[in-house]
Amino acid sequence: KSELNYLNMRSYVIGIGTVIIDSIFQNKQKVPIKRFVTIGSGLITYVKHDTITITNIVTAGHVIKFFTEKKMNIFLRPSWADTIKTTEYFGVEVPIINSDNTPNTFLYPDNNVDLGCILMLPKYINKVYYEKSITGSNRILPYSAMTTSYLGDQVWIGGYPAHINSNIENHFFYS
Repeated sequence: KSELNYLNMRSYVIGIGTVIIDSIFQNKQKVPIKRFVTIGSGLITYVKHDTITITNIVTAGHVIKFFTEKKMNIFLRPSWADTIKTTEYFGVEVPIINSDNTPNTFLYPDNNVDLGCILMLPKYINKVYYEKSITGSNRILPYSAMTTSYLGDQVWIGGYPAHINSNIENHFFYS
């Protein structure tokens, strides 16, 4: 089962980004448009408690810090959205802080460990995400012995951290 999850990993990957105002030329005139811009990536996982399923995205801590420092909402765009233009579907918008002042982002307690997670509560899931996620080919990676880590366990993150400290920027894998 672990091998199958690994081979199908693309379906568990999510783009983490923001929406910017850009411009395009239409009829020789500059027209403003919104588009999704990727800041990082993460792994979609979930935990089920009774009848409630809470989706969370495991990612690098520096990705979360980008949004918390700028006080920006996070847009989560699943890999299946690669077939939709970045100007048409931005993903699921998740605020850094909920209206009841509870956070949707968490960083690993040790500042030397570049790890964190983002909660995607059911109330933020939009119609497109919901409809695509209930089909058989779009799923999220469940917590299991393979995905559940504990404080002190070693975890690895794959990415392209070109926008962070130079001591790790040229490494594909870092822990």
